[in-house]
Formats: sequence, C-alpha cells, structure tokens
Amino acid sequence: MSSTRPVFLSLVFLALPAALPPSAYAGAFDDSAAPFTGDVRRGTAGLAIAPRMPATSRHAVALFDDPDPPISVAAVPAAPAATIAPAGPTAPPPPTPTPPAQPAPPPSVSEILENGSNAELAALGNEAHARRDASLAEAIAWAWYRRSDHAPASLWFAQAAAWGAGGDDIPYGRAVAALGEDRPDLARQHLAPLVRRGVEKALVLNADLNARLASEAYEGGRYPDTIALLNQVYRQRYLSHREQILLAWSYLRTGDAAKSASIFEGLYRACKDQASADGLVTAVLALPAPPGAEPPLARLYRLGATVGGPLNGNPAIIAAAPPVAVEAAAARAANQGRHVAALAAIKDSRKRGESLPAVTATLADRLSGLASPAFTLSGAYSSKSGTEGLGQLSISDLSFFNARAIIAGRHEISFRASHVRLKTGMPEASEYNPIGIPPVIPPRDYSDPVIPEYPDFNQKPTDHVYDYDTAFSWRYHGGNWSPWFVFGAAPEGIRKRNYNVQAGITYVGDDNAMFEAAIFDLPVKDSLLSYTGIRDPWTGASWGQVMTTGARLVASRPLENDWAIRAEGHASQLTGDHVETNYGLGFNLGLRKNLPPDLLPLGELAYLTIGPDVSFLHYEKNLGKFTWGHGGYFSPEYLFQADIGANLLTREDTFWLAKIDALLGYQANEQAGAPYYPGLSSAENLRYPGTTTSGLIFSLRARAAFMLSPHWMVGGFIDANKTADYNAYGIGMHLTYFFAHRLGLYREDLQLPIW
Repeated sequence: MSSTRPVFLSLVFLALPAALPPSAYAGAFDDSAAPFTGDVRRGTAGLAIAPRMPATSRHAVALFDDPDPPISVAAVPAAPAATIAPAGPTAPPPPTPTPPAQPAPPPSVSEILENGSNAELAALGNEAHARRDASLAEAIAWAWYRRSDHAPASLWFAQAAAWGAGGDDIPYGRAVAALGEDRPDLARQHLAPLVRRGVEKALVLNADLNARLASEAYEGGRYPDTIALLNQVYRQRYLSHREQILLAWSYLRTGDAAKSASIFEGLYRACKDQASADGLVTAVLALPAPPGAEPPLARLYRLGATVGGPLNGNPAIIAAAPPVAVEAAAARAANQGRHVAALAAIKDSRKRGESLPAVTATLADRLSGLASPAFTLSGAYSSKSGTEGLGQLSISDLSFFNARAIIAGRHEISFRASHVRLKTGMPEASEYNPIGIPPVIPPRDYSDPVIPEYPDFNQKPTDHVYDYDTAFSWRYHGGNWSPWFVFGAAPEGIRKRNYNVQAGITYVGDDNAMFEAAIFDLPVKDSLLSYTGIRDPWTGASWGQVMTTGARLVASRPLENDWAIRAEGHASQLTGDHVETNYGLGFNLGLRKNLPPDLLPLGELAYLTIGPDVSFLHYEKNLGKFTWGHGGYFSPEYLFQADIGANLLTREDTFWLAKIDALLGYQANEQAGAPYYPGLSSAENLRYPGTTTSGLIFSLRARAAFMLSPHWMVGGFIDANKTADYNAYGIGMHLTYFFAHRLGLYREDLQLPIW
C-alpha cells in the first residue's frame, strides 16, 4: 500500500463531520453490523464529532491505518568496498563508535491504563477496536473515568456494551460517568435495573443521586419533593449532617414544626453546632404553645444548660435565663441521675418564694417521696473459687438494719448493720498446699516400702468467722460538688476489729464531665487470711488481716458524637499482721458510645452504652500464698486486660427499674516467684515458682427493683465473674419500706450499700 495513505485517511476522517450526516458517523468508529440503540447511539454520535471536542477527548477517538510500508531493498545503502592499506607503519585503528542506546520497551496495557498519556490511551483504543475487545473497551472506559474525563468514559462504556460486555459494572459505569457529565436523569435510567435487583453499590449510588436531587429540589423551593427524596435516601443509608439539616428545614417550611424541632434537637445533642442550634430555635419558636406549657425559650435554656454548646450564646435564650435558672438546674441534675440534688434545688427555690413553671412543679411532685426515710431488710450470698481452706471463700450477709434518711434536703445519711458468716473450708495438711509454718519433712527413703504420712495439724485450722459488719455513711448533695464519707467496722479478726474508712469528693459539671478524688483504708476480702486473719495450725500464732490504704482518682467527660471517655487510677500500700508490706497500683481507661435509648425491646431506656476498656494492675511483691508472711490476696507482678463493656439502665420514674453492667474480654497476668516465708533470709527458705495465666474473662452484675405498692419495694441482684485465675458469683434480695408515698423508682434505689 502506498505510504501516502495515512495522510490521506487522516484528511478524509477530519473532513467527515462536515460531509456526512450524523447517521453516517458510526462507520468512522464502529464497523460492527449491529447498530447502536438507546444511549449507545448518542455515544456514537459523540465520538463521531470528535474534532469539536476538547483536545483530551479527541484522544479517545481511534484512527485506523495500515502498518508502516515495508522498507525497499534499493533504499538500503550498500556497504563500502574493502581496501588494502599500503605497507608501512600501521595506523592506529579508529575509535569504535558507541552503539546507539536501545529504545525503552513499550509500556504494557496495565501501565497505559494506570499512568499512560491520553495519546497512548487513544492508541490502545485502536487495538480494542481492531479486536472488538469488550473487556479492553470497559477497562479504557474506567481509565478515562479515573482521569475525571467523563465524556470519553461514557462513550467507551457504550462501546463496551455494544460489543457484548455484560455484568453489573457496565450500567453502573455508565451511571457514574453520566453523573460526572451532570446528567442525573440519564444516570437514573442506567441505575434503574440494578436498583430493582438490589445491587448494593447501585443502591448506594442511587441514594447519593437522590440526595443530589433533594438538594436541587430544596434550592428550587420544592420542599415536599425534598422530604420525599431524603426519605428514599434514608431507606438505603443514614443521612449526613447536611441532609438532616435540609430535611428539618423542609419539614418546617411545609408546616410540620414538631417534626422539624425533633430532628434539630437530635442533631444539636449529637453535634452541638451552630447550624442545628439556629434551626432548633426557629422550629421551637414556631411550635404552638398550649396554656400552662413550658415556655419555648425556657425549654431551650434548659437544653443548653444540660448539654452545653452554642445555644448558651443565643441572646433570646440568655434573656430568658433568670426566670428559668432553677428549673434548668433541677432538670440538669435529674438528667445526670442526681435526683436528690434536683429536688433540693426546687425546694430551695420555693423557700425563696419563687414561682415555678408547670414542668418543674411536676418534677418536684414526682421526686417528693425520694427524700423520705426508708428501711431495708436484705440478704446476700457470694462465693469465690479456690483451694478449700486457702483461697476459697464464701460470704453470707444478713442485713437486719438498713435505714436511710435525708436531712435538710441535701444531707443523706445511712446506717447498716448485718450479721456476716465467712467460710473457707477445712484445709488439708499437705506438702503441696502448705499453710502457716509447716514442719520440715525429711527426704523420703525410697528403699523403705512404707510411704510416710504427712503429720497432722497441731491445732484446728481457722475455717470460718461469724461476726457483725456495720457501716455509717454521709453525703452532701450540692449543686455540682458532693463530699462524702463512709465509716465501718468489718468482722472482727484474729487479734482486733477491722475498722475501715472511705472519704472523697465528687464533682459533676454542667456539661456532664465528672471528677472524683477519694482516700481509703479498707480490708482486702480475697480470702479469710486477708480479710480477718487466721491462726497457724502448726504453731498457733495468728497472722493476716490485710488492709489496703491509698488514694483513687476517677474522671470522665463527654466527647463528640455521643462518645464519652473515663479514666481511673489508684495507688495503695498493703499491710497486715506479720505480713510483708506491699505496694500496688492500677489504671483503667474506657470509652463508651451512647446508643439510641429505644434500641432494645425494653421500652425507652435512661441510657445504653457500649465501648472498649483496657486495664493494668501491678504489685511490687507476690504475697498470694498462705505460708507465714504471705497475705493470701491476688498480687500479680502485672495484669493486663482488654474488654468490651456495656451498661444499661431502664427508664426511671416507673414502677420497675433495672441496671445491667457487663463485659467480655481477655486477661493475662504473671505472678512472680516468691519465698515460702517472706522476710526470712535463711538458706532453707524455699521459693514458690512464678506462674503465668491468661484466658477469656466475663463479668455480669444485674440489679432490679419492683414496686409492690407506693410504700413497698422488692429487689435483688446477681453477680457472675470469670477471670483467668478464679471464678466468683453472688446473689441477693432486699425488701424496702418507704415512709412516704412513692410514685416511681430511681437509680438511687438500687444502691446497696451506698457508695
């Protein structure tokens, strides 16, 4: 073929748009026998008018030509004839010419699709056309789409469909390319069959398309269309913050102020942003105000005081603050679970002669019985696994006097007295589970067929303690600050009665941030040895009765998007009678996500949270054994725990109430090796080997109460704990009499004992 043909064909092709009608353009690109239909015909016409496209789009058009003509033999220059050099000195040979550099290998198809130039991509289109390769045509279409060049992407998607490419990717690709060309109606046509079949990515794209159309409808003032489109979006995915704002404003502008205010309030509680605050103010002011109802601005002031945010800076709301300050403080305290403080704020306001809105007066009536005295009878049983006579411990607690009263509105006092039975079982005299100061057993003579028996105890071991346990507590329910203390006398030990004390102060901010600092001196209740002490069954000497003395800090604060963070740390010194002094510290960090209160089929909840926790615990020494000098309490060198926790409280102010705290996770700990007799440096002082344990852990604590009548309440609790080292469980019930008429139960009614 003549070498002039490429130029000639190119000129002819460039002249085609002016010489041919649109129906004849298809021959310049597609020589298939099957004509294009529907959108494909529009794509073909677009390809044919490539000279009128931008430069980048024209590269997508495939121009076809013969390969380069063969090189003529006559055109190759002949090699020069060889010549004989004359005799004489040999001239140095001419320098060897450097061979020309080898041309770089042509890029692969995948390289062109990812990073090739537009010209290379257009040349790749020639190959696709020559082979009528539908798969390559689809790949070229996606390559143009990734370059945000949507016009050629649409054309190549159409060409791939014309060559028989199937599957969901072709109509999906045509839809996204049409959206890139700002042709949403065409995109909807391509998506329709995929949406009808429930293809996931098509549903998501269709939701985004509906959201785009909803935004256009809102800008055009078509608010009913906006609501309908956004509701379609919500059936396929959650609405974004901006989409919820548009939905709320659309409801407001169609006259549904209640629904608008509900959406704006939910947004404000979650985000505390200016846009939702402005919408909430407008929507609440548009609500009808029934006679005797809470004023709209008072409601917004209370909301701002409870959750914080830009509502507190609104001039109209600030102007309404003085008359509603008391009700805002009361509502905030009630929402935080501090119902005694809420009732005290209302009573203080009434003493000053201030008038209260109907909502606040109703709250006061509902809470009035909470301040009345109450008397409780209760019984509980708990058990911890372990070796009988050593780590095993069961506790029976029968409370025969438990009274609570609130004095002067804010001072809560409580006194409890109970009979306690502690049992650990009878230990065995054995070299494998030594206790106290066992006798030295000479090595066995294996030539003697008679196996020597381990000697019996010289005295009866301590296997139980029966005594009384008392506690007196006080707490001041202030506006934000609440100091408290608890003083008690645990069951009497081997040598003395075990007095204990806790004292601290709690702060709860208007934004629900919390901080607590406390000091304590408490008995360690891991075993009978650590709790009350025991007598050595060999020598008769007593030891044990360990007290932990230290400080604890707790802090929590809400975060964005209904998250909250909580941190707790403590450090303590542990001392006991003839027990080595020890030091321990621990730390816990947790996150909680507030879930919708109507998520579970339990009715509306006060709260429902879930989130991760990590914990760390360390002791200087391992004093967990039962020989002389040890304390019989769990004291690992390290303990690491990671878990997922959940917390639930049912709605308060009803005739029944339940609270559940649960976690599931993993725990690993290492207990260091320890001498048989800590503090003794004798060479005969043997050592316990160190141990490492790990495994899944589980904890559940469930409490519930039920009103039998306005004066009587019955309740109970269940505890279950599985750790890497031991298991424990507990169960209990209580019966309470209220000296005043009660209308409902609150979380304070589940606190047994207090704090």
